[in-house]
Amino acid sequence: MPQLYPPSTILQTPYGPATVLKPGSKTPTGTPVVPATLQLHTWSLANSVHPLFYTHDGTYKTIDPVLTTGHNVTTVYGRGVIIEEREEEGVVVLMSEWRLAGQSRVKCTWKRCLKATNG
Repeated sequence: MPQLYPPSTILQTPYGPATVLKPGSKTPTGTPVVPATLQLHTWSLANSVHPLFYTHDGTYKTIDPVLTTGHNVTTVYGRGVIIEEREEEGVVVLMSEWRLAGQSRVKCTWKRCLKATNG
């Protein structure tokens, strides 16, 4: 069955921007069958988790992400958060899942190949 939305797409919803976690599906004629699972960017619950919502609505518009300080991203080395923007070198990403000896955090500089994520 065709997907309602591609995974990892950022959409503009009535609740603000959201990332598609599960694409949902629709019939070949376009009737939604399985709802898409979206995670909101600008809402946070009491435990700092971004809420999910489910939708059959296939009319949300795609947003091109502008990656700036504070955005969660995925790199070829794993997940991280943008902590600094540099005009010549791109952005500095503090890696979340990568530690050096002594539990030191890893910072990488990227000009491209970043994918916006949530969480």
